Amino acid sequence: MPGKQDTADKLYQRLMQMQEQAFREGRFEVSFHLLAAAVHAAEELKDIALLEELAVLANSRQEELDRKEPVHAISTAAAHGRGNSALFTTLATTANATRARI
Repeated sequence: MPGKQDTADKLYQRLMQMQEQAFREGRFEVSFHLLAAAVHAAEELKDIALLEELAVLANSRQEELDRKEPVHAISTAAAHGRGNSALFTTLATTANATRARI
């Protein structure tokens, strides 16, 4: 269905623009959720390359967050202190698992 594909692609682009803005502004939790939504949009598009890019980006976001704000609530150090994995790192794993399902 071409219309649905076009809509999903536009949605993906908007999500990515918003997550970039959110991350740039230090709204890391918002950025995480927008990036997670982009993973779902890429899955709907059945786009393996996008999912690979999203996994790389999620890992990069975690590294940047850890470097900029190492004690932030969703930093790797804070997550490990609670016995959890960092959110963006977990999202990278989710993107890779999603890619494997396609």
